Amino acid sequence: MELSVYSDSIKMDLFFVFHDEEYDWVGGMIVYKKQKLRWIYPRIDKLCVGDLYGHLFHVPCNVEQVLEV
Repeated sequence: MELSVYSDSIKMDLFFVFHDEEYDWVGGMIVYKKQKLRWIYPRIDKLCVGDLYGHLFHVPCNVEQVLEV
């Protein structure tokens, strides 16, 4: 599921990660085709903290494994 939030001229897309028995996934849709999509990722069981230009963010501890997908 995707949620788009607008504030003035800034758009932020929020994606929800769903857990399945074997993997995590994010859903989407090609609206004009009415076609559902599913992007599959390795399980994200634990979150760590990452520093990006002095700002801290929650990131998967297995970030390399997730990025390889």
